[in-house]
Amino acid sequence: PLDISSGALFRHRPGYGPVEYAEVIDTGVDPVGIRHVRFRLFFGYRDKTVEAGERTLAAITFSNRFGERISRRAARDGANGTAAAG
Repeated sequence: PLDISSGALFRHRPGYGPVEYAEVIDTGVDPVGIRHVRFRLFFGYRDKTVEAGERTLAAITFSNRFGERISRRAARDGANGTAAAG
């Protein structure tokens, strides 16, 4: 399982469109017992990064979408177009 903790960064590389980055704000459990992740979503284009606001997903959905934990340097380099394509 992913270590989803406050401040952690994750990446999703779709087959098309911009790379998606998620910066975890916090996690919590709702009254039914489902763990959720609150995060800031960013879209990484070749020449810029755009913040798309705050989102919340169930932890399992978050893990399925953003399965790649990355360093801040990798996020910065990827946003500048210098990271190697995976």
